[in-house]
Amino acid sequence: MNPKLKIQIKLSYKWLTEDSQPSPLRRHNQDWNQNQSSNILENLGSKLIFKLESD
Repeated sequence: MNPKLKIQIKLSYKWLTEDSQPSPLRRHNQDWNQNQSSNILENLGSKLIFKLESD
């Protein structure tokens, strides 16, 4: 697996779970964003896996 992809996954996960510096989306609707975080991560993982397999 490409090291850069691992870094991107970690940064994305940190952004989705960071509570000390909320994103505008989380400030706008905290409950919705928390509920969607796992779905966004699953979708991101699926896209990365698909991209790796298609390469």
